[in-house]
Amino acid sequence: MSVLLFNFFEDSHVELSQWRLLLSEPGCGVGSPVAAPQFDRVKHASVCVELKFLYVAITRARKNLWVADQSQKGEPMRALWTKKNQIHNCTPGSDMPRLAVSSSREEWAAKGKELFERKKYLQAEHCYERALMMREMAIANAYYLREEARKALAVDSRQSKELRRQSFVTAAEAFIGCAKEAGKNRTVYFRRAAECFESGAEELRAAKTYLEAHEYNVSAKLYRKLGLFDEAVDIIKQNEEHMHTEVVENIKEVARLYYFREARLEKARELFTTDEEELEYLEDLDLDVARAEVLVSLGRSAEAAALHLSEGRTWEAIPLFLRDSEGTSSMRQACHLLFGASDLVTIPSVRAVFIARICRAACLLGYNISRFSLRTAIHTAITSIHSGGGGHRLYRQYIHARGWGGLVKALRGMTQGPLNDELVQLHDLGQAAVPARSVSGVRILPFRANEELLQILSTSSSLFADSPDIDSAPLPHEQEPTELAMNTDEVDGADDVDEQEGIDNVEDGHDTWLNDLQVSEPLPVIDSGDMPQAQPASEEEKEAAFTIFKYYRHICLRRRQSAKAGSTSQRVMKMFSACLKQSYKICWEGNSHYRLLFLGPLPHILFCLDFALAMTSTQKKQALRRLMEESHEKLDGLNKHLTSLAYVDLID
Repeated sequence: MSVLLFNFFEDSHVELSQWRLLLSEPGCGVGSPVAAPQFDRVKHASVCVELKFLYVAITRARKNLWVADQSQKGEPMRALWTKKNQIHNCTPGSDMPRLAVSSSREEWAAKGKELFERKKYLQAEHCYERALMMREMAIANAYYLREEARKALAVDSRQSKELRRQSFVTAAEAFIGCAKEAGKNRTVYFRRAAECFESGAEELRAAKTYLEAHEYNVSAKLYRKLGLFDEAVDIIKQNEEHMHTEVVENIKEVARLYYFREARLEKARELFTTDEEELEYLEDLDLDVARAEVLVSLGRSAEAAALHLSEGRTWEAIPLFLRDSEGTSSMRQACHLLFGASDLVTIPSVRAVFIARICRAACLLGYNISRFSLRTAIHTAITSIHSGGGGHRLYRQYIHARGWGGLVKALRGMTQGPLNDELVQLHDLGQAAVPARSVSGVRILPFRANEELLQILSTSSSLFADSPDIDSAPLPHEQEPTELAMNTDEVDGADDVDEQEGIDNVEDGHDTWLNDLQVSEPLPVIDSGDMPQAQPASEEEKEAAFTIFKYYRHICLRRRQSAKAGSTSQRVMKMFSACLKQSYKICWEGNSHYRLLFLGPLPHILFCLDFALAMTSTQKKQALRRLMEESHEKLDGLNKHLTSLAYVDLID
């Protein structure tokens, strides 16, 4: 490398008189009209500094050093170098060698490669440009952009984060451009682009680019992280042989749980080898609703109905039993659930009457409770009775209804006739006038005051005065009062009810806590004439009632916990009694010590196993509730928890 040193002495702050210090060298000052000064460390300190700068400039040269200077301050140094025969003096107009020779494209390419390997990407880009190697220049530029993005500080300010993100995205797009132009190394540049996208928080683009780079493990994990299970599963299905086993199994497990939670049975089925494997998986995790749906999809309606029935979901079991037209036992089971112990399946007319009444009762329930989920469930249950035929005329309109509106239309149409089957709508005249246009099948009953309403409701003649053949019915105050009793039966294994959790449930809102308040005494019969006019409760009264109820629940939960703690010994005694009863049936001759073991530690062991099973069941129910609430990011931990609980069930 040649170096040109231009006007070094001209730009120097040291005066010519000080530079003459160099002429003190023997033989250098001959012919000079001015004598060289004596060296003084303080006076000539600036000369020493300038000489150090000159040394640095000179030592940069590897081939030639060119010194061009138009100042007289450089004459002492030129005289010194000439005396030592270290320079060749040239004057304007003389024959001078060329200062530099143009490098060839090959030399620029070689230098660019050298600089690239030393990670001097910007300089390498310049060399490749001079060598007309556009592809290599683009590659060097992409690496340079990545290095610049990495230098950006990862601070918390929004502007800095956006700048850093945009820098990585720019580098990633540059690498993608290189990959499209590359041959055998295209996957390398796609991988570099994906890494930049990931560093720039562009995870979706990173996942797609990792797939282009054949980095299937990383791509599938990123899709799973984003909750895009369809894309993650597709990668596994197409490239499983190129992926790590633990990555494949982890994504499959979480995807199964996710698909079953979202009721996407077909996607979940793709992750199992056989139907029995799928059913066994659902049974291990106690996903009973999903298991029943799978059974229905497999045409095993009777098994699905039995599963619903075992879990107390009678309403879901009945239509499935009715759907199983090939099984006589299923039809009998459905009739038993619908009509009790009476076998009415062989009497079509009676069956039609009861089905019509059940449909009407269910529709009345949905008609008076404006809840979308309830009405949807009623419509699904009723229309599931439809088996392809027209259906009996008594319930034909119900089973062919298209949506809740169709059921309402059928309900209003079926109530035409006797007045005791009318739909009655109470209308407060103090709020609005009676609508000019009435709804077909609905009778509007207007009233003005609470006393008038109580009088109307306490007598049947005001409702059905126009009906001479109306059946006699007991007045409201003649009927037996309804008893609302608190159910204190406890399910085995629910001993982990948290006292504070019960109190927190009370504090969910003032509007719902009264629904939990039940009494064990019959409701008193109050004469309507003595009924005072209801007054709205004040905010202070509501707050006081809420506080009283809160502490009432607090005391009840404490008592319940105490009762459960005291029942441990009773449960052990129950196990002992069962073992003792069984020991009478065993011959212990010659092995009496086994009887001591049978009646000694065995009841305690059985109690511990029973308690562990109950606790496992409770935790599994809690985990299943969390399954419907947790985000997809937490499904990994939840899946491991459910799997461990299933393993405990297997041991038990």
